[in-house]
Amino acid sequence: MFIQKAWRTAAFGLYGFTQFTKSGFLEHAKKFREEDMQIRLDGKNCLVTGANSGIGFATAEGLAKQLELNFAVNVAATYTLTELVMPLLEKAAPDARVITVSSGGMYTEPLNKDLQFNDGNFDGTQQYSRNKRVQVALTEWWSEKYREKGVGFYSMHPGWADTPGVAKSLPGFSEKLSGKLRSNDEGADTVIWLALQPTEKLATGAFYFDRAEAPKHLKFAGTAASHSQINSIVNNIMSICGLPRPANM
Repeated sequence: MFIQKAWRTAAFGLYGFTQFTKSGFLEHAKKFREEDMQIRLDGKNCLVTGANSGIGFATAEGLAKQLELNFAVNVAATYTLTELVMPLLEKAAPDARVITVSSGGMYTEPLNKDLQFNDGNFDGTQQYSRNKRVQVALTEWWSEKYREKGVGFYSMHPGWADTPGVAKSLPGFSEKLSGKLRSNDEGADTVIWLALQPTEKLATGAFYFDRAEAPKHLKFAGTAASHSQINSIVNNIMSICGLPRPANM
């Protein structure tokens, strides 16, 4: 267990430094196509809502319903919002899509049934990474449950961007990589790209990074989960959020 966790941390650090920084974006951008960001909207209505929630510096703070704050923002709110707008998304099919902004931190954590970090000493950064892993799993689950509804579900990672949240949550990380982090525009690039691409060009349920489908797990990291594990986690989220179960469950 310790060795595997150490491997995840080392592999993530190396992968992140070479891929998630500004230099990684500039290298990947050599393959970007300018026409991918050009679209005609004549006679069309366009509504894009980005599910981009994150509290990297969260502590074990509860809400009125006694939800751990990090879980409440990153998981419960993301799940609830998406489920509540499904009727509207179905009306916009087949071009409707949900783009959930995860984080590279999810590479360091497997799915964990302890959704609100009740076991052990609370670690805000670890809880954030766990929740971002849950977002990727939720995207897979939604893509399967609503596959006949004409709604696409995609998760993505913006890379390591120089944002106020990063500076406040991870001051040491931000200082160490000063000048090497991505700009806000570079971080948002793939969100916009996913919103503009024809649905037939994308794989629903997939995880994207720098305009391309990316692996959801690092090699030998032991973070993959079975369908039954994902279903169990989602069932727990449903119970916590108190929303009706989808009709096809």
